[in-house]
Amino acid sequence: MMTADNSMAVIEDTTNQVLIGGVSHEIKPVVLGQIPAVIKVGKAMFADILPLIDMDENEVTESIIAEYSVNILSDHGDDAIKAFALLSGLGIDKVRGLDLEETVNLAKAIWAVNRGFFETKLAPMLSPALKERISAAASQLAPTTGATTSQS
Repeated sequence: MMTADNSMAVIEDTTNQVLIGGVSHEIKPVVLGQIPAVIKVGKAMFADILPLIDMDENEVTESIIAEYSVNILSDHGDDAIKAFALLSGLGIDKVRGLDLEETVNLAKAIWAVNRGFFETKLAPMLSPALKERISAAASQLAPTTGATTSQS
């Protein structure tokens, strides 16, 4: 039997602070009103973040977050900027003006606060066929020593 105290643990308010332009900014978990926009903007990026979701929490290092952030920004441009803005509460113009270090720090804070959402809500709602396609695409994106192809 679940007590009131135990039931509240699943909706614990987790936030994270990130320094942007010398000012501390609070990153909050995604809320219901943001979900449609996050899904709409982030649809194309789901394949890129699925490998992160599958990693153990201690495997997701700063360098991995940096690599994924740069890849997502280079592959998805404005949609990635919109997703960062939506998930951070910063305006699009503010996100566009971030330097690389601030972008990586923002991505780390967003990931830290929303990993549970990505793992328990987003990943399961992807159909099995889509998850299979995403996993196959992700394995194709894995670093290789040979030549790679890109789509423009």
